[in-house]
Amino acid sequence: MKSRSNERKSDLRNASVLEIIVAIIIVLVILLHSNNIDFGDQIDELVQQIDSLRKENSALIKELSEQKSQNAEMQEDITALREKIIFYENMLSSEKDAAEIIEKLAAENARLEAIKDSLVEKIGILESQLAIAIKKLKDEGKSGIDKPFCRLPVLDDQQRQKHRWLGQISSGEGGIYFSVDPKLDKTEAFKIPGVRMLVLGSPLNNQEFIRAARLAFSHSKQRDPECRYNVQIKVGPNEPASFILLIEKYFYKSII
Repeated sequence: MKSRSNERKSDLRNASVLEIIVAIIIVLVILLHSNNIDFGDQIDELVQQIDSLRKENSALIKELSEQKSQNAEMQEDITALREKIIFYENMLSSEKDAAEIIEKLAAENARLEAIKDSLVEKIGILESQLAIAIKKLKDEGKSGIDKPFCRLPVLDDQQRQKHRWLGQISSGEGGIYFSVDPKLDKTEAFKIPGVRMLVLGSPLNNQEFIRAARLAFSHSKQRDPECRYNVQIKVGPNEPASFILLIEKYFYKSII
């Protein structure tokens, strides 16, 4: 009986020691976990502080830049004021009486007003000339923005999207010559207003060319979307500039 009692007491002591060890382990785990949480919180807090300092630094840099800009403007104003002060000091330091000073100031003011009126008048004239030029360009279909080239009746439909030449133009002793580009269906090209007259009337004098080219030009303006017919100009070594200027009034051009 005593042996069993001793064994029982030994088991109880072992159990108590084990429980104490487990309890200690649990406490250590809790303490360690708590420390990790506190450390993580500290890291988060430091990150927030760094972000806050970065934002504050950016705001200060921006404010400094604005102050520098304002300071530069103030320096310009100060320089202008100093020049005015020097001007008035020179006038007042002279031995002239008040009437002469006032007369001189009035003359200077009148001179400045005359310059201003002259500038206003010149600006008005230039604006009128600009409006007339813009209207003329629009009437001629040259608004400053190139129109796309007109789609043409090509023999090979695969070239329709990229082929732009309506024909070739050259000048000779008899006048102006026009031929339909060989990649086009000539019959269909003749349906474009003015093209038949350009081809069958060759060589054309300037007036005949203008009448036919104007038809093609008007037709290009009426297409949707508005486009321009493109031609290639064969230029000789002694070709007058007036010949090229005449053609580009009605067609977009490339010189070959």
